[in-house]
Amino acid sequence: MDVEPADDTPLVQFDQEEHNGLRIPGNDALVITALLANYKIERVFIDSGSSTDILIGEAYDQMQLGDAPLEAVDTLLYGFAGEVVHPRGMISLPLT
Repeated sequence: MDVEPADDTPLVQFDQEEHNGLRIPGNDALVITALLANYKIERVFIDSGSSTDILIGEAYDQMQLGDAPLEAVDTLLYGFAGEVVHPRGMISLPLT
């Protein structure tokens, strides 16, 4: 099922000046700094092909949100080498 983005979804664009030094077309990683629930997170890797957005437990703990807002999940995640990860939960946070 394809999901259409909300009309208020901000558009990410880069001008020609920001292309200086890049080979186009290329496959350089997009790494940004973001505000997540008013907490500055550096080195956020943007992967538009990913089906999951993952926040590591250490980063979640440092945000001091507590465990209360986490929703229980029964889904397991599998790493590249087949290792099983049990998520602590799911949460929706504002991202700017």
